[in-house]
Amino acid sequence: MTVHALIVGIGRYALGDWDLEGPCANAMAIARWLRSQGVKADQMKIFLALDPHSEAAADAFRADDFVFEDTGSFDAINTYWRSKMALDVEPNTTLFVYWSGHGVVGQQGERVFFYSDYSEDLTTSVFHADNFLKHLRAKKYAAFSDQIILADVCGNFTELSIASNDGGPDNQTTTRQLAYFATRPGKPAIMAGGMGVFTHSLLEVLKDKDLPLHHQHFVDEMNVRFERAEDQPYCVRYLADGRQGEIGFRDASNVFSTMAYKLLAGVDRGSDYYYPLLLRTFKHISAPQPTAQLSLRSMIDLLAGFGGDAPDQASYALVEFMMRIDRELRLQPVKAWLEEYSHGSVRKDISKQINHESSRRVILIDVEEQGEALDGFTGMVCYRDYSLVECEKPFSCKTPDWTKFGEKVGAFIGSLSGRQPNIEFEVHFVVNPVLFDFPFHQIELSNGCQIGNEMICLIHYRDRAWQFGGLAERSKQTHAMLRPRRHAMTVLPVQASPAPLPLEEGVYYAAFTLCPTDSRNPAKLNILNLLKRGAPYICWFHKPFDGELGKMGDDIRDLLTTGGMERFPDQLHFWRLSGSRTAGHMTALWDDEDFDFPIKSMKGPTDEGLEDISRRR
Repeated sequence: MTVHALIVGIGRYALGDWDLEGPCANAMAIARWLRSQGVKADQMKIFLALDPHSEAAADAFRADDFVFEDTGSFDAINTYWRSKMALDVEPNTTLFVYWSGHGVVGQQGERVFFYSDYSEDLTTSVFHADNFLKHLRAKKYAAFSDQIILADVCGNFTELSIASNDGGPDNQTTTRQLAYFATRPGKPAIMAGGMGVFTHSLLEVLKDKDLPLHHQHFVDEMNVRFERAEDQPYCVRYLADGRQGEIGFRDASNVFSTMAYKLLAGVDRGSDYYYPLLLRTFKHISAPQPTAQLSLRSMIDLLAGFGGDAPDQASYALVEFMMRIDRELRLQPVKAWLEEYSHGSVRKDISKQINHESSRRVILIDVEEQGEALDGFTGMVCYRDYSLVECEKPFSCKTPDWTKFGEKVGAFIGSLSGRQPNIEFEVHFVVNPVLFDFPFHQIELSNGCQIGNEMICLIHYRDRAWQFGGLAERSKQTHAMLRPRRHAMTVLPVQASPAPLPLEEGVYYAAFTLCPTDSRNPAKLNILNLLKRGAPYICWFHKPFDGELGKMGDDIRDLLTTGGMERFPDQLHFWRLSGSRTAGHMTALWDDEDFDFPIKSMKGPTDEGLEDISRRR
């Protein structure tokens, strides 16, 4: 029997508060099992980055004639497996790899382990496990015809900076490969008694096994061992003919999640597109919201774990997510997947829920000013066609103070959400330019969330809404002021006064900051002049970003590219949900041709500026 082993245990990290008690003990226990199988010292390459608690055990380990390098650095381990591990290896050798230490799941769903020298300044010091598995299936490593890779690492999602991988080679061989990660995506690895729970259970399975391992028997016994465990290991298996076997251990929903991912991987949509559908699904199933934005693969894997024990059916949450995608994209393969892997009764229940959500209504906040200051507002609830909801009475409030204004608006919206919790609202502020520099989307609701992060929030030009509002008036103005609806539009920066305004039509954004600190801010003059020219789409910041204002244009282009003109408000809202700094401090005036206001409920325009507003939009 020819066996070669690579064993890594990293308990000491350059980031001192990352030190772990357990990985080195795990690695040494695995090495001792290999010794019991007749694997000699020169057949094992061991790297241990010793934490203080492992020093005594390491001395005993050396005394038993184990040889190891006291390091877990990128240079040492990466150089070894890439340049030395495959040298002078006999054909048909079994490769046994074990790794214990810190690990995460990256934004693209990839498994990432940290070398001991990882830091905020050295983000390249990471080990891409998926990439490693692909390398091992390349011709260079063909002598390792049987490969077992085991990792006792966490699978939590992360927002840490991680260097991208190289994708791995494409020249795959006919290698048999079986890999186990201690947890499925989104789950931590558990320690108990100074050793990883996964490693302890793994050794219980291995103690009666001989090398080389019979893959199927090993999988079967792991299945039995973890059958009653709360956390299941995550298995990736490649068969001898190069085909991929099961992904996800003892969980049929992972099979469905893999198929779901394959259906969507080729669709021209980024993860930002799917993330809001994930959040809505989580809200419906009362699951905690993820702390980080996830890749599509990670979303699907996470949803696969919620509900649904039938072996021939995908989980309830995954079915709901796919039904939301089907509603958005109308893809025949998605519909076929749903029909094959979900019960009709489940789809009927979910469809009812989604249809209920689609009854989105608009909370219209008519903001009044006195001179150059706030005066109050009237809040009302409308249907999507801007006709008033009969059962909801308008709410009026007088207050010149911005803080109290925000409190009153937040309380009004919160009361509506409380009375109609299953209805999605949009919030549209109808306000004149003198108050544009107030961040209406950042007003806090009674639940502590900001309006812009809870609901789609837009600004409309109050005087223009009055002049051109109402279906009858709009029909009279059709030829004079309406143009064909745009599916794409140029993004144009607007400089501070007295710089000239862009001459083209498009989506304008202010390349300066508008804050309510100077009521006579000359920069607002250019915004007003754009409005007088009839510009319906303008965005601006309320907070400087240390020289990153120029990035706003790129972000707006990305938003428009993702969803187009029709979906821009939704995309802006989704970006706020996902933590975008640009979206979080951006106000969008969006007077597109679909907006018709319930004009009879509004108090009318101010005297200033109506005659100056062009009839051309």
